[in-house]
Amino acid sequence: MKTKSLFFILVLFAICLNAKSQWTEQYFDNSKWFHAIYFSDPNTGYVGNWSGELYKSVDGGTTWLFQQSEPTGFNGLNFWTPDSGIAVGYNGYIVTTTNGGTTWNANTTVTTAGLYDIDCPSNDTCFIAGESIVLKSTDGGLTWQTVYSNSAFSCIGIDFVSSQIGYVAGDNGIKKTINGGNTWSLVNDTSCNGISCFDENICYSISAVDTVKYIRKTIDGGNNWTNVFSANPSDQIVFEDIQVLTENVVMVACSTMFALTVLKTIDGGNTWYMQTQNSDLVGLNAIYMLNENEGWVCGLHGIYHTINGGEFASSGVNSSIFDNEIEIFPNPTNGKINIKSETVKHVEITNELGESIMNLKGTNEINLKNFPKGIYIIKVLTDKAVQVNKIILE
Repeated sequence: MKTKSLFFILVLFAICLNAKSQWTEQYFDNSKWFHAIYFSDPNTGYVGNWSGELYKSVDGGTTWLFQQSEPTGFNGLNFWTPDSGIAVGYNGYIVTTTNGGTTWNANTTVTTAGLYDIDCPSNDTCFIAGESIVLKSTDGGLTWQTVYSNSAFSCIGIDFVSSQIGYVAGDNGIKKTINGGNTWSLVNDTSCNGISCFDENICYSISAVDTVKYIRKTIDGGNNWTNVFSANPSDQIVFEDIQVLTENVVMVACSTMFALTVLKTIDGGNTWYMQTQNSDLVGLNAIYMLNENEGWVCGLHGIYHTINGGEFASSGVNSSIFDNEIEIFPNPTNGKINIKSETVKHVEITNELGESIMNLKGTNEINLKNFPKGIYIIKVLTDKAVQVNKIILE
């Protein structure tokens, strides 16, 4: 599940090297690339990697025990009890366990397609997103049926809010079902690689292809989508995985060249900030939060853990959210925008398509009166923080 300008990322990296870490390293191995993680409770968790290995923790991730190796990499995990769950991977690999991973039973006869994500809205009902296919099980993974197949639509991310209502995101957009997968309708035609929903109406999607790097939001069940965060095609950041925690709190695991990076909003996508810290884990692939405070990220070489939502204690790029170091007003605006901060170093404005329309240095005033009415994204860099806001031009 799979970008902020390179200039921004470099400055973020420099700012945060000395910030107090709120993501703690739990496991590191430079030969491993973890791509799926799931915790059924604060103690019991599972991870899978691209080497086909499955690991389990019974102490909240402090230690990890090897369980099983398969001949293909794993992309998704889901557990409905601490002992019962499913892992999916390439070449149609589906493995299930009912005894906490003591044994895993492989099913490779359903499909040979690559399988990328899994969601189980109930104990018995599970859906898998794969290469041009969506699979469904109503018996806990014992048997599977194809509920969607389209060679022109690769299904990468999936999220069901009930056994009947769900979304699948892929390289040709987002499709929705309201009848358990019997029929699907296209609700967005922009390439996506991940989706997460709070309920039937409120969902967020991420896009990571070279020409489209967006986080989008719908509040009406997919009928309309709004760009709430964007990055330039050349930016050195990729949105890999997304999890909606509440109506307003969303976290996105990112892959960068420089540092562990998680994007977070606490106001429904109006403002985003980056949790960025120096670590050996720079390429995140997955995030799993049990609640707003406790969760895990995994990726290239390791696994990290937070117990406070990943926030820095006192300093770092996200301090502006809580300390009001940067204030951007008025919003909505008729054109003029004021930035209240002692040290504005750089300001960038992008439109809803992610196109940069303005780049300024050292200014506290901006005027958009010559631009069309609509929604714009403003990115403000100071010597202490970076803040990203949605601006409505009336």
